[in-house]
Amino acid sequence: MKNNTGTKYSNITSFKDFRDERERLVFRSRIIESKLKLNFFKVTRAFSPSVLFSSLAREFVLPKISDFLRDIISKRKH
Repeated sequence: MKNNTGTKYSNITSFKDFRDERERLVFRSRIIESKLKLNFFKVTRAFSPSVLFSSLAREFVLPKISDFLRDIISKRKH
């Protein structure tokens, strides 16, 4: 075998090293794939219609309703 010291795989000297490196790369690809799936899930959840509607309701509708009820209660007291 040629002595390759300039590559990141120069430590592979046997078939066992090759199998170990292949297994490491397979596990690494599974981790990367899982991270991508998780990020995709987070993005789709953040932009789902139900989440957007509930956040809009919290930001705009509920304060208006509470202001309205507060005004009614203050008018009844007077």
